[in-house]
Amino acid sequence: MVDMKYILDTEIKLISLHTTIDTIGYTMGTFVGLTYKWLNRQIVMAIAFIMMSGLYACTPLLTSLWQLYLFSFLFGFGSSINISGFIVWTIELWQPRSAPVLLLNSLGFGLGTIIGTAVTSMYTTGNIEPDKPLVPVDVRRDRLTVPSLFPSHHW
Repeated sequence: MVDMKYILDTEIKLISLHTTIDTIGYTMGTFVGLTYKWLNRQIVMAIAFIMMSGLYACTPLLTSLWQLYLFSFLFGFGSSINISGFIVWTIELWQPRSAPVLLLNSLGFGLGTIIGTAVTSMYTTGNIEPDKPLVPVDVRRDRLTVPSLFPSHHW
């Protein structure tokens, strides 16, 4: 998020609020589970997943702090829809044998967090030291865009 601090030209404490807003969206998204009596769960989860994919891909292109907050809220909202739908679905399908499947999901999340950070670390500039020159915002944005959008001109 240090790169986003420079791209959006703001303070790191304002950037770090996006996790709180993400959590608010996550909490609000849990209530979508109440609509599964009337809405098809598969379609709702698919729409949420497509929305999350688009938000993730467009995050490096943000130009203001309110856009980051909006994306964080919507990403948390969609994430909650998918996780709660998956958990309920797994329990319905596997019933007493659902615990290992749910634990595999948690393992996959943990591994994805580690691998995702390792893969994207080469594209982030990170913290700027006072004695080093500032990397231009366009360079930071281009480097963050590579793992998010995979533009063909970078391959």
